[in-house]
Amino acid sequence: MKPFFAHNPEESKQEFLRNLKVRYLDQKFLYFGEGSNLYYKYVNAASNSDVKDWEVKSFVEGITANVEKKEKLAIFSIGCGSAIIDKDYMTILHEAGYDFTFIGIDSSEVMIQLAEETMKDVPFKTEFWVEDIVSPMFVKRVANTLKDFDRGVFAIIGGTIGNMVQTEIADTLYNVMFPGNLMIFECMIREANSKIGDLKLFNRYASRLKDENNINFVLHPLDMLGVPRNIGSLELENFLEESIGVLTFRFSFRFKEAYTVHFLDEYIHFIPPEKIKLIEVRVYHPDTMLNFFKWHNFTLLSRTEQHSEGTYVLQRK
Repeated sequence: MKPFFAHNPEESKQEFLRNLKVRYLDQKFLYFGEGSNLYYKYVNAASNSDVKDWEVKSFVEGITANVEKKEKLAIFSIGCGSAIIDKDYMTILHEAGYDFTFIGIDSSEVMIQLAEETMKDVPFKTEFWVEDIVSPMFVKRVANTLKDFDRGVFAIIGGTIGNMVQTEIADTLYNVMFPGNLMIFECMIREANSKIGDLKLFNRYASRLKDENNINFVLHPLDMLGVPRNIGSLELENFLEESIGVLTFRFSFRFKEAYTVHFLDEYIHFIPPEKIKLIEVRVYHPDTMLNFFKWHNFTLLSRTEQHSEGTYVLQRK
């Protein structure tokens, strides 16, 4: 079994302890230890081949329509995970004659190890970074790397952006991207001001409360601590962030019995009906979201939407 705290163990443990005290886990901890395997077990069971084909097509066309083959590209994959999706995208770009280096970035060392394994035999150049995009080191590494390329492309694929705070993404990437650099991302989308549509979304995410693979993934950090599942319940709530038109779904574990966690020689007491946030998933209204990025000095180059998903290419001014 993989150790839960593999990368920067002392620093990670202290951050995890702080998270427990404020009852709000950073989502990266869901992927620690066996979490990455649990995640892909859930994703693979829920995957749809038609949706995947559309995602590949829309991503590749988003690049080819806005980048010339003569350009030397650095493609940064933010939150690359195991890079299974990235491999499909990058292979098509390589076969189409594009010159690029793929740079997989994830805060989980376990995920980066999986990504290295996924990409070990690919015909294009690769690099892998264990980095948190809000860290000063990330900013420095990006700046130094971009000096050797004509353009940077910052990709957030596979729905990863839905697990991130949008203001953090917009401001952080704007400050590390050079003018003319591209950001391409995929996300789940919703209708604006549609109570019926939002109710359908809630019901869809509520179904995850009964999905054993999803439960095992989401409760993985609490399982590591030895918290019995039968002393609480996994719950779902949602709320609207009007500034960006995003409906956020939050999964939390609510304690029905008092429980004390002993971690790093400290005791954290959970008293009913306290709850601890485990993961948030965001679903965006496209027009409101794109207006948000416009105010953050990004220009929309292309958008492609199908049913409940969208792919967008923006350029930093």
